[in-house]
Amino acid sequence: ENLAVRQMRFFSNHAYSQFIVLRLYRSLAEAEPKVFLAELSATLINVSIFYLQDVPDRAKSVAYAQEARDILIPLCKQAPHLQSDLDMAERVLAANKAKPSA
Repeated sequence: ENLAVRQMRFFSNHAYSQFIVLRLYRSLAEAEPKVFLAELSATLINVSIFYLQDVPDRAKSVAYAQEARDILIPLCKQAPHLQSDLDMAERVLAANKAKPSA
């Protein structure tokens, strides 16, 4: 098996695991938002970066980054240590040349 096939398999497995984690955190955040919204937003950022760099899809990257940003804005008021996550979501939006929505 050559390197290209191994890399493709790695990206495929990585993407699949990210989407499983995303579905899990969405469910957990619905049940316990105070506990799991930060983890959900971090996973959304990871998926947005995946669509920015690994499998370019601007619309998906922007949508996931914007969703993370929307979650993080109110969270940062209560948990300032999450500011770096908010900054990352905004960097992904900027890399996609997208303006954050209100």
